[in-house]
Amino acid sequence: MEASDRFQGLCLQGSEGSQYMEQFDQMPPKVRARLKHSPFNICAGCITLAAGSLDDEDVLFEAIDSFEAQIRQQAV
Repeated sequence: MEASDRFQGLCLQGSEGSQYMEQFDQMPPKVRARLKHSPFNICAGCITLAAGSLDDEDVLFEAIDSFEAQIRQQAV
């Protein structure tokens, strides 16, 4: 299977989520767990861009919540 045929995560930038695995690995453990258990497979790169950094867990959680809310609105 080609890499472009695999679902790597919901990247709201339209990129392959595999490009951002390094950012996922650098996220705090609680944030990684939150992304892992999200009902949506949101790309770590999108979360990092929205949060502006990987240093503040609260801002990362807010970014995840915001993306999930946007996705839910689009599904209605």
